[in-house]
Amino acid sequence: MLIECEQPQIEISHAEDPLDQNRILISIVDSLTKSPSSAFKLVNMNDAENPLRNTISVDKLSFEDGRSYHLKKVSAPDSESEYFPQSLQKFESLKEDPNILIPLIIPVFHKDTKSPICYMHITQWINDPLTLTTELMRIWTLNASAELRIMLYHFGTFLRGFHKAYPGLNHTDINPNNVLIVGDRTSSRFMLIDCAGLDDEVGDDRMSFLISLQVLTEGGFGQNFYTIASESFLEGYAIE
Repeated sequence: MLIECEQPQIEISHAEDPLDQNRILISIVDSLTKSPSSAFKLVNMNDAENPLRNTISVDKLSFEDGRSYHLKKVSAPDSESEYFPQSLQKFESLKEDPNILIPLIIPVFHKDTKSPICYMHITQWINDPLTLTTELMRIWTLNASAELRIMLYHFGTFLRGFHKAYPGLNHTDINPNNVLIVGDRTSSRFMLIDCAGLDDEVGDDRMSFLISLQVLTEGGFGQNFYTIASESFLEGYAIE
């Protein structure tokens, strides 16, 4: 689901300059709240041990009314940031899909050259996110192979449904870290995140997910995990 707000026009001199960073932030706050005087809190969420490709900073922006947003600043050039608006135009129903966390991408231009200097990716903040990776670790630690089969079967049907709803479209980075499980255990559902790479010209989500399962296997889960997980996922994906 896409955040609805007016997209600001932002021009700065340098992405790392503190004054320019403040201009970006105030422009975003103004756009999200329509009031530059709104009280907000910014918390840096950078992971120094696992830096993200092309990412300058990651922050949590919170307002006193309870709303929170995930802000990711990406350096330019960035092919995903540049191509993503085209994908969104082709598949407009993505904006209303509650199972896909669509980023609002705001280009920040150099005030002299007018070329992009960075991009701001804004999504709703998800409290206490549970990734599919975390859940798979829990299940496999308990040796709960039946639960593993059910979980991966359901994810296979979910991904198949995504591809049927958006023919030709691929997430392009499908792996358990980019899949959230939201809701409680009795009414949980999957949600795709890190969706700026959505593309209808490249990618093979099914193969990407199988490769990510192989990475977990080689990381210590063992071959039996891959056998059960891959078979269950493919069985679910094959359901029409």
